[in-house]
Amino acid sequence: MIKTAVGFTRWALAALCLLGWDVALAQARTKATLLLDHSTASPGSQVMAAVRLVMPDHWHTYWINPSEGGLGGQATTIEWELPQGITAQAIQWPLPRRLKEEAGSVFAYEGEVALLVPLDIPGNASVGEYTLRAKVAWLECDKSCVPGRATVEARLTIGSTASPSPTAPEFPAWLARIPKAQPFPVALAWSASKQANGAKKKSYSIQFQPASAGVAGRWDFYPEPVEGLSFEGGPEASPDATGRVTIAGEAESEQEPWPGSLAGLVVHVAEGGEDASRTAFRVVAQATTNASSAGVPNPSLATSGGAGEAATGTPGDRPFLIVLAMALVGGLILNVMPCVLPVIALKILGFVRQAQESPGRVRMLGLMYGAGVISSFGLLGGAMVALSLAKQAVHQGILFQSSIFLVLMTVLVVVIALNLFGVFEVTLGTGGLGKAGDLAAKEGAGGAFFNGVLATVLATPCSAPYLGVSIGYALRPGQSPWVTLAMYLTAGLGLALPYVVLCFQPRWLKLLPKPGNWMVLFKKFMGFPMLATAVWLFMLTANHYDKDRILWLGWAIIVVVLACWIYGQFIQPALRTPKLAWVAFLGLLALAYLWMLEREVDWRHPADPATSSGTGAALRPSGKHKLPWQPWSPEAVEKARASGKPILVDFTADYCTTCNSNLRLAIEVPAVIQRIQETGTLVFMADFSRNDPRIAAVLQAYQRPGVPLVLVYPAHPSSPPKALPELLRESIVLDAINWAVGKP
Repeated sequence: MIKTAVGFTRWALAALCLLGWDVALAQARTKATLLLDHSTASPGSQVMAAVRLVMPDHWHTYWINPSEGGLGGQATTIEWELPQGITAQAIQWPLPRRLKEEAGSVFAYEGEVALLVPLDIPGNASVGEYTLRAKVAWLECDKSCVPGRATVEARLTIGSTASPSPTAPEFPAWLARIPKAQPFPVALAWSASKQANGAKKKSYSIQFQPASAGVAGRWDFYPEPVEGLSFEGGPEASPDATGRVTIAGEAESEQEPWPGSLAGLVVHVAEGGEDASRTAFRVVAQATTNASSAGVPNPSLATSGGAGEAATGTPGDRPFLIVLAMALVGGLILNVMPCVLPVIALKILGFVRQAQESPGRVRMLGLMYGAGVISSFGLLGGAMVALSLAKQAVHQGILFQSSIFLVLMTVLVVVIALNLFGVFEVTLGTGGLGKAGDLAAKEGAGGAFFNGVLATVLATPCSAPYLGVSIGYALRPGQSPWVTLAMYLTAGLGLALPYVVLCFQPRWLKLLPKPGNWMVLFKKFMGFPMLATAVWLFMLTANHYDKDRILWLGWAIIVVVLACWIYGQFIQPALRTPKLAWVAFLGLLALAYLWMLEREVDWRHPADPATSSGTGAALRPSGKHKLPWQPWSPEAVEKARASGKPILVDFTADYCTTCNSNLRLAIEVPAVIQRIQETGTLVFMADFSRNDPRIAAVLQAYQRPGVPLVLVYPAHPSSPPKALPELLRESIVLDAINWAVGKP
């Protein structure tokens, strides 16, 4: 039995330590050093530190969980002595090896290992040279075990500019050994408990559908330590006929309740592969029944309703034609949403122009606008299908998580605003350029198509509450690609339909005011909502770059604005274009792109802070909040559930207008704040402004096409959470909190 073996092993190790003179008198052979990836760092930045342990042949040190079954061993510890203000984050543990021993397995490192620790430099740090020091303790074992200790140190200069250290080239290889973030939901199932030598024993299984389903290879699970719980791993597992992997093992505990989640590594080894072909993912497996799901319930249960209140109202229960009709209605509603207000205003202006034109041309322009909308929705649907077939997480806000997309859209919308203000004039589809402010120019087919594309892009962040059911139906796991495309194309048809119908009813257009000077003012006025859209996009872009790079992005946009002004002022009105104006115009565009965007902003490579996807708890979005939001992570929620308090988790994003509306009008309102304080409800915020596979897994499990998602957990740790609707009211949140308090 596990406990018997554990006890015997511990007594044996103790006897060896007391009676074995060769062990007692031995000195540690492992050498420890402290290395930094920067020799000079700027205030407000982050430095990666590495405690490198070099072991002699046949000796090993231990992972964060030294062994299964409590067989002994000791994880390496690091005690930092850092200058005032500099803080160390948790150790980033590389993938260990499973070493088989007679009494079980140990998780160990052989040869050399680098334990990585991010160090945060405060923004107000003083310039100068500092000593970073750490006390490192480890246990090294071969046939016997020897404790080792060392004090290591390194010098770091804080200055105005950063410079890499001589050992910086070694860090990429070490970072490559760090397990990746969880890319798929992982379900945990416990069997019925049984008594074994005074302790309770259960079998467990870890089940998941990897992105590499169907690829030959084996999978293993390395559990992280759980207090009071010992493990006994089973054999490695291979995917079944459907690509699903099930890893089984046993656990033993002397206390209740059994945990609702297990953290650890799922490790894939390619067929016939060794270290070079091992890939590890750090996951949190969530119990599927009678457990406190802290974040990712079993997707199959979420579809069938087996997750209790968490799964009510899933789109998978509705007939296809009903959901298709909901997609059409949702697309129609998007026409009155503020996200597409600038484009709607431009279409109204276009209708006024078209009222005096031939019916055939009016119909053609309406069809081109509709083609722009529907083809854009079709392109989005096709991209979602491609990502789904590649086993990647898909959701509605994926465009607004791309830094490249946001930079391009910000610049484009600024240029459109300048066009509306009359700085320059571009008439798409008429074969050339018209005079600034010449509103008699016909809207070309290209312009109508472009307006349709722009309307689709700007409508995306507003689509969650109105297309949530239909897009959730389209993106659910295992959905047919044709169904996904049908849902997206139908939603696009709904967005385009009012304008296409109006263009086929020329008599209705004659009810609009006749063209006149008012159109000049109206056009310029609509430049302000377009400029507001640019500010909003710029704010979203700031999530992806540090403050210095975002400043350079602002300078690049100003240079583009100057280039547009030169074009409209000197190039467009001239009968013979002056060469100097062309040189200035093209030179400014080259300056903005080649120097500012490519060199200073490095816009195609956004920052990857340690608090982003998979490396730690998600940051609470900046701004003023009326509730004490804590950063969300599955581990944080699981720990909080043990306190016996209700929990509210808000999965949100800066680009989600519905999320921000829910927060301001339904959550951070006096009545809800008072009730949260009275009940002691803990509040967590999961920021999906940047991609986080763990949040994507939660959304997928709850059949949501994207944020918002609000989960309310009952006070009782074993009761499942309730998922609230996408569009919230104060009464809905209050009812959910009251339910959480009274849930048995």
